Amino acid sequence: MSDGNATLLSFTGEKFEPCKVCGEPSSGWHCGAVTCEACKKFFLRSINGEDAKYKCIRNQDCVIVRTTRTQCQFCRFQKCKEVGMTNSENTNNPPVAEIFKRFPCAVCKAPSSGIHFGAITCEGCKGFFRRSIKERAPERYRCMENGTCEISAATRNMCRYCRFQKCLKAKIKSLPIRLNFKENLYLNTKR
Repeated sequence: MSDGNATLLSFTGEKFEPCKVCGEPSSGWHCGAVTCEACKKFFLRSINGEDAKYKCIRNQDCVIVRTTRTQCQFCRFQKCKEVGMTNSENTNNPPVAEIFKRFPCAVCKAPSSGIHFGAITCEGCKGFFRRSIKERAPERYRCMENGTCEISAATRNMCRYCRFQKCLKAKIKSLPIRLNFKENLYLNTKR
């Protein structure tokens, strides 16, 4: 992977790195670059022969942003290629599990394993939350420190009350959300 892609999808709060083509919030890693759904689909249509029809009526230097991306298909396709989009099956796309290890669990900051119940979490916090909901346990959880326990990978098993509260603050939802990771590695920020 090139140095330009080393900061793959900087996840901060609920914001995602912008599409490398148009700047709209990205939906994941598609065809070798971080892009939005619209640019991914445009590129996939273009590599199937549509690009032969594209012409630029300016000097082939159109600015491609969200509001102008549909005005010049030629320049948009060129920008797709410039940011590294490719139709090759042999791109150096990292496995999904490797991508998620770069993001800390929203609850305990351990390396995450994916999006579980609507938040990026590790396997331990995913299992804890699932068991808590299934067994209706949160109403029985008590904290000996008045709800002020520090939750980290090392301390997450010491106070179930504070861990569950941190799950709720991380916006973990009680209904599981299923994603097709081949199509969409990250939650689409548009709802």
